[in-house]
Parts: sequence; structure tokens; C-alpha cells
Amino acid sequence: MKLRPADLQNLINEEPARPHLSYSSLSTFINCGRRYEFERVKRLEPMSKSDGLSMGTAFTKGLEAGSADAGAEVLSAAPIFSRADEEKLQTDQAIVRAAITAYLLRYGSDHQGQREYGYRIRLRSPYTGAYSRTFDLLGYADGVIDHGDHLELIEDKFVGKLDAATVRRVKLDRQVGLEAYALWRVTGKPVTQIRYRFTKKPSIKQRQNESVAQFCERVTQDYVERPDFYLVEESTTRSPDDLLRLEAELWDWAEQLRSAGHRGFYARNTTSCTAYGGCPFMDLCSEGASALPLYRVRPERKAVAA
Repeated sequence: MKLRPADLQNLINEEPARPHLSYSSLSTFINCGRRYEFERVKRLEPMSKSDGLSMGTAFTKGLEAGSADAGAEVLSAAPIFSRADEEKLQTDQAIVRAAITAYLLRYGSDHQGQREYGYRIRLRSPYTGAYSRTFDLLGYADGVIDHGDHLELIEDKFVGKLDAATVRRVKLDRQVGLEAYALWRVTGKPVTQIRYRFTKKPSIKQRQNESVAQFCERVTQDYVERPDFYLVEESTTRSPDDLLRLEAELWDWAEQLRSAGHRGFYARNTTSCTAYGGCPFMDLCSEGASALPLYRVRPERKAVAA
């Protein structure tokens, strides 16, 4: 499976960027077109949306910085309105510090490669080889190691639990599949191995009459004493046939998105209404305009100066 030189030249995209697709936008559209319309087209979000950042984001930022304290500091942006909020912040920061420390002790502060490897490629027809005039694919890989004639991916996951089903699904992980496909198309080098580094959240709970400080100390100690429980690495690969199938899927999803945009109609998928804790747009979807006061237009991101 090799790229012609012309492919690589076409992928060095110096022209103005087109609208882009990403793992998150594609996942939203695939799960429910109506949610995609609210979230991505109309740019709506619930008025009650929290500005606090997740523990997963804090964990990732800490690994990027190679610092447990840097990861914990990310969580400081969370609003504090009560004693309970303050205690939750202390607990979450202790967990993130302990998890990052355990990770760095086992794997080191880098991948002997590049972290946060960004890519932007043009979608490509699997049938004709022609490039899309509508969409690019934009994303980032957690870590990339270049071995000269092939690449290796490192994917970090901060998870609440790790069971057999989770491990089995790594072969079908869409996010990593997109990374492997994009890097292959950008460089012409196959991704021969993908290492999933799972770091688990604590399995222990706060005891009755145990203070927050005592619990945080016990969590920290548990990561030190049981690193093999908290840190699990699984390896997998993506075959050439799988990458070519993903290329065809990307083309198909882009056609569906383009068609929905032209018609101004995005189909609902009501089986997704209660998935992952429930859709934040359920009120708007079920009650219509009467629920509009519960939502606001998300502000545009400010451009970062070069």
C-alpha cells in the first residue's frame, strides 16, 4: 500500500482551508444528525453548560507538559459555589496528580517522538482518487514515533473502568482509525503498531468519616502501590484493507453531510437520546421553540495570534 508522489504533493495543502471534519464532528453527525445541526450548524449550547474542564482534559494536558501539577492546575478553572464543589476539586486534582505521576514514572515524559501531532488532509475518493472540494479532515494524534519507513502511534486513555469489551473495541476505535489513515495519507508511511496506554481512575471510594485530605492521600498511595492495576498497555494494528474501508466511509459521511446541508434537513436518531448520560438538546428537540430560552449561541473562538 503506497502513495504515488503526486498524492503527497496534493496533500501539502497551501491553499485556503476548506470547512473541516473531525472525529468529534463526525461522531456527532453519525450518532444524530439533529444534534449535529443544533451543536455544529446553529452553534447552540445549554445555558447551564459548565465552564469547568474534565479530568480527562486535565490528564491529557498534564502529559503534554510532563507535569502532574500542570494537569491539576487545569482543573482550577472549574467554578466553586459551595463547600462540596471545593472538596470535589481537591479530590479530582489529587486523582489527576496521582494518575499523571504514575504514568510518567512508567512511560517517561515523552514518547521518543512527537506529542500532539496535528494533521489536516483533503478527503479522497476511494473510487477515483479525486480530492474533495468541500471538506478537509482535521485532527491530532496523542503521540507519533517515526521509525523511518513506518510509524507508531501512542494513544493515551484515562478511563473509569477497563473491561474485556473495552479492550476488544480498540480494533474498531474510530478516532485512532482516523489518525492512522490521515498519517498514512500525509506521509506515505504505514502505521504498523498502535499502543493504547490506559490509565484507570481510582477503584477505591471515600470511607465514612474519612476527610477529603485523608482520602486524597490514600488515592495517591494506591497509585504508588498498585501501578500494574492502574496502568495497562494494549497493542493493535490497522490493516491496509481497514484503512481503505475507512477512506470509503469518510467519503460516504461527507456526502451525507453535504446533502443534509444543501437540504437544510438533519435527520434525528432517537436511539441516541439517552446515550452517555443523555443528549443536552433533548428539551429543544422534543419541545421545539418553547425550549429556546434554555439555550444560547456559543461564542466564536478567538483567533490566536501567530
